[in-house]
Amino acid sequence: MGNTHFNNVRKRISVILRRSESVVLYCKGADNVIYDRLYGGQEDMKARTQDHLNIGLA
Repeated sequence: MGNTHFNNVRKRISVILRRSESVVLYCKGADNVIYDRLYGGQEDMKARTQDHLNIGLA
């Protein structure tokens, strides 16, 4: 459906895909940029993301 290219300001790339009846956003970028975009109230997701960052999987 669309994408936004990586650049030095955004420090991430995003791709939006239509999959069956849903729309999915995939985003890849600098660790701190991705982590900062997790919303408040998502402590479980933040904890799992931090675990992945600690072992180098992000």
